Order: sequence, then C-alpha cells, then structure tokens
Amino acid sequence: MHDVIPNLTAEDRERSLGWLALWWIQSFCVVGSEPAYDMPVYESPEYARFYVDCYALDKYGQRRFNHVFLSRPKGCDKSGKGGRLGLFEALGPCRFAGWAKGGETYTFLGQTYEYLPGEPMGRPVQGPNVVCIATAEEQPVLPRMTAASRRSSSPTNPTCTTFPG
Repeated sequence: MHDVIPNLTAEDRERSLGWLALWWIQSFCVVGSEPAYDMPVYESPEYARFYVDCYALDKYGQRRFNHVFLSRPKGCDKSGKGGRLGLFEALGPCRFAGWAKGGETYTFLGQTYEYLPGEPMGRPVQGPNVVCIATAEEQPVLPRMTAASRRSSSPTNPTCTTFPG
C-alpha cells in the first residue's frame, strides 16, 4: 500500500475515469455552504489531478489504486471533496465499461459527455456501497444529499449538493 499516489505518466492519466469524474462532479454538484452556496463546483488543477490519479486504470481497465488518502489543512474542503466523490461513486459512471472508439456518449439528467477515442468509458455501480469514515467524533461522517436545481426550480432537473458537518 502506498502512502502517496506515485507519480503517474501522461499515458497513465489518459487511461483514467478521473476525467469523467471531474466532468460529472462539475456538472451535477453545487457548493453546499456559504459564501458560495448553490454555486457550481469548480475543482482546482491540483484536485483535478488528484481525481485523475485516483481513477487511473491499467491497460486492462483495472484500477491502479484500491485506496487513496488526501491530507490537507483544516478549511480545504476535504469533507466536500469526499462527499462529491461519494456521490460520483453512488450515482455516477465510476466503473470501467470498455475503451471508447470515439463518439460514444454518457447522458445523465440531461447532460451529455462525449468520449474521445481510446478513453475509458464508465458505467454506474449496481447497488453502490459508499463508506465514509472520520478520525474524530466531531467530524462529519456522511455527506447529506439533497435534490436542488441550479438552473430551474423543476424537480425534473435535480443536482446533488453536499454539506459540510
């Protein structure tokens, strides 16, 4: 088991469901606390790379890493990132479904992702089991999920919101 995710090559990062995870999170999740409440989530390049590294696949489509760990100072939205990854694992196309020829699509809640040639395609998990752990009693353990709408008040256009604490 690694203490730090090893430095991956550009080819390793091309074979990752992390790009799809990043698109899914930025398309369907909104900020759940002030001062940016209900604003779209935008992950910095550092965290985008973390997602891509987390979901890196080998040439057979198997995940390179079974466990990942993120250590950052208080106030860096670690709980929010964990909650958003939990939502992706529970609702998103987080498992390998083959290599794209190019032009294949994944559609969820009216948003469509188009795969590039050679990109790994994802599929949702049937019966997901998302485990959340805290290291102190006062830490939040489970992300709370609500249906909210970023673009309209229609219940047919829900997005996922994670709340800290």
